[in-house]
Amino acid sequence: MSVDGPELAELSIPPEVREYIEQLENAIDDLEGRIATQRHGLQRAHEKINERDEVIDDLVQRMTDLEERTDLQSHTQNAGALKVEERAAVCIQTLVNKAQKRQQRGEKPAASMDYNGADDALGGTLDRRQLLDALKRADTIVQGDVVRFKKEKRSAQRNSRLIVDLTAGNLPREVAGVRIDGGRADG
Repeated sequence: MSVDGPELAELSIPPEVREYIEQLENAIDDLEGRIATQRHGLQRAHEKINERDEVIDDLVQRMTDLEERTDLQSHTQNAGALKVEERAAVCIQTLVNKAQKRQQRGEKPAASMDYNGADDALGGTLDRRQLLDALKRADTIVQGDVVRFKKEKRSAQRNSRLIVDLTAGNLPREVAGVRIDGGRADG
């Protein structure tokens, strides 16, 4: 720091006062350096806090995902006690998961299941009629073309099936009281 105006040497200031002023200037320079160091340390601390907040947010999201999976698993274990709409929601979520995996591989985010796939998704405890009812019901409880049931004739090579196509729009967040996770084509 320098004093505005004439230099100290040009003024008729006693040497001890000049020395004291120089000590003050040095002390001010030292304090400014310490402040800069503290600001840098504070900025680094904020960065670490933000990094930890991101980790915490990720962990909270993972816990939420696990809770939703647990809910889905409990639905499949009790499939016989579920309403047809809840069975439909489980089938939709299963197809959303498959469609998202396809999307991660660079494929079209769509998937389908016939009654055999529904049987697997619902734990293998239902009869064919109950499975087909769930697939048909899925089509009626979700508006739009994201979820649709394709009926095939008995003589067709393919079975009737439920199709979820995430490029056709977005699914609601909840279907029949079951939260549908990730029903978005953008991930």
